[in-house]
Amino acid sequence: MAKIESGKMSIEVESIAIAPLLKQVVTEIKPLLDSKGLSIRCDIPNTLPTVESDAIKIKQIFTNLLSNAIKFTDRGGITIEVKERPMRRGFEFAVEDTGIGVKPEALSKIFETFYQVGETGRSGGSGLGLAIVKNLTHLLQGEISVESEYGTGSTFKVFLPYRLKRVTTKGSLEQ
Repeated sequence: MAKIESGKMSIEVESIAIAPLLKQVVTEIKPLLDSKGLSIRCDIPNTLPTVESDAIKIKQIFTNLLSNAIKFTDRGGITIEVKERPMRRGFEFAVEDTGIGVKPEALSKIFETFYQVGETGRSGGSGLGLAIVKNLTHLLQGEISVESEYGTGSTFKVFLPYRLKRVTTKGSLEQ
């Protein structure tokens, strides 16, 4: 977190086949879904373009969002939807859950460092997951948003560009 906030985190730009990367994360996280008896619906088109970004950071963003969705969902399931956004020159993925949702007064705080929802029986987190997601998303020149209804579930959407701007010859983003 300190590296991200200080601007010292490097970005390793490479060509990424985004569909296989996201599908790999789903495969890796499936045991957590199964252990809670949750369903998953994935709409990750194989036709998504190759992007120029940092695969490790995209994987971390997606993994953190999926882990959170699983942590705060006891019944129902998770829906993942990935869409191209050609007019914006990027793509968007959404992670929707049927979990506990977020109270309206907490929505403005959930991306803050060390903030925890505070639901009983949901401990074990550090309050860093969503802060890391937000900071990595911004580092990759993207945007994150959340919609939630307390008691019904949440949808987190991340938009990332096809290609990062101002890349140095070494493949890292200029700070």
